[in-house]
Amino acid sequence: MTNSKEYSLKRYGHYIMASMVGIIGASIYVLADTYFIANGVGADGLAALNIALPVWNLMNGLNMMVGVGSAIYFSIHSDPSSRQRSFSTALSFGLVLAIVEAVLLMIFHRPIAVLLGASPRLFPLVRTYMLVIVFFAPVAMVNMILGDILRNDGAPKRAMVVQLCGSLVNCVADYILIYPLGMGMFGAALATGVSPILGIFVALPHFMKKDRVKLRLGPLRFELIVNFIRLGLATLILELSNGVILLVFNRLLLGVAGEMGVAAYGIVANVGIVTNALFNGVAQGSQPLISESINKTSSKGTHYYYRLGLGTIAGISLISYAIIALGAESIANAFNEGRIVELQDLAVRGLRLYFLALPFTGFNLFNTMFFSASNQSRRSLVLSMMRGFVVILPLVVGLATIAGVDGIWLAVMVTEWVTIAFCLKMRYFDWVKE
Repeated sequence: MTNSKEYSLKRYGHYIMASMVGIIGASIYVLADTYFIANGVGADGLAALNIALPVWNLMNGLNMMVGVGSAIYFSIHSDPSSRQRSFSTALSFGLVLAIVEAVLLMIFHRPIAVLLGASPRLFPLVRTYMLVIVFFAPVAMVNMILGDILRNDGAPKRAMVVQLCGSLVNCVADYILIYPLGMGMFGAALATGVSPILGIFVALPHFMKKDRVKLRLGPLRFELIVNFIRLGLATLILELSNGVILLVFNRLLLGVAGEMGVAAYGIVANVGIVTNALFNGVAQGSQPLISESINKTSSKGTHYYYRLGLGTIAGISLISYAIIALGAESIANAFNEGRIVELQDLAVRGLRLYFLALPFTGFNLFNTMFFSASNQSRRSLVLSMMRGFVVILPLVVGLATIAGVDGIWLAVMVTEWVTIAFCLKMRYFDWVKE
């Protein structure tokens, strides 16, 4: 049964591995910046990067909304004309959105940086990083759309290579621009901005094949754009919530533990980028298979891939936490070039407490993608709002007041517990009608 064309373990593994490797590679964009900035610019650079990351979350969230939303629509419509229309509209809409986003962020960069918590000392570093990465927003948008469409057009390996190429360019450029050329924060941001360009060129041959959709812009079809937003909104909410959580955590830690607390959270948050990449790899790798099963009205296939996905999430969570807990000292050291004792102690404790949430985070992330992939956009949106804003914001403020720094580290885990209760109610008791 599991070897049938309709649903198979081998096919699942093929999609999941390609997706996980690609998304982990993509997460290295920020992780590489963090490592090279921490060691090449210092603690101020690390704190500035952490303050600027919500802008990256906004950019990435909009990219994912268009990319994932259009890819799900693409997958649940099998006729070639609908697929071509959706792809062409996604490219046009994505470019317009990215250009508008870049212009607005450039115009209002100063108040945005101050709102995010940039002190007068850190402001020049924050401004530099923000302005450079937003300039390349259209490039990042096109790269995201191409990768998501590739994954849903039967080319998960090429999608993986697209993401890995960008990460490779980013790592090499980070090193060259920060160390030999001494370009500091500007060099790190420039490396991040240009890195998707190679991936775009790697993606192009797929769209030149006779039986594939063609890479061309199309008119802005309102009904398609609405569907892209509806299907991709949950991913935008998740990314925006990451930025809001980053902002709130930074403000609270600044009050409780000072700038060293913000720098320590920079280490924790960037390890979180990798663990979330693992979970998103499973979720996005499962998405084409689940959407395809929905398109074929195959409930067995849908449930089969759902169970496999949750099992994979559970295994990844346990292994990841063991590595983080046992290796916390080494992880913190890697981002602490100055060997600052306060930073080391805060980061080690933060790593061990914050990532207790891993299995619950993975469960909720996978179910958010499952609801989107199965055309249950309202449930996906509710789940994103619950864990991203409604629960965590009051919880982290309350726990910070009660338990200080430890309360901040544990807020994510408590949030995920509450969210799971809502998720189960929607999944098994039909709460929130579509």
